[in-house]
Amino acid sequence: MTVKVKRKLWIFNSFIPARIRFNNESVGTLYGSQEIEIPMQESEGELKYYQPVGRNDQLQVKKEDVVQVEESLLGKVLGILLVTFLLYLLMRGIGIIDFTNHSNYEQLFNIEKILLSILFVIAVISLFFKTNKLVLLNR
Repeated sequence: MTVKVKRKLWIFNSFIPARIRFNNESVGTLYGSQEIEIPMQESEGELKYYQPVGRNDQLQVKKEDVVQVEESLLGKVLGILLVTFLLYLLMRGIGIIDFTNHSNYEQLFNIEKILLSILFVIAVISLFFKTNKLVLLNR
């Protein structure tokens, strides 16, 4: 008997591997939209998703359960924020966004520095929050 673990992808979830542990033993790593089957000797056990920096999630599973690693709402919001930030930097680097045409460009530069600093602080703090969760699909 086995437990099947799937991975549901969202924006940047495919770039970060998901390490899976069963009863505190490493059983595999999910990359992209892979799935693994974990052989079970006992009738039930504890399945964990391991994040190197963030918080881990755990779930009690039984034989023949199907579990999915999903991104939480916070993870989705942070992914959208990251994509927006990268698009902004790209447009700024190419020259699509240019503040030097405005008469108050020095104030705009200062506002930009403050907003980018706040965004950086939010990004660093968000590393310590749980951005993925284990969801049992067959119950």
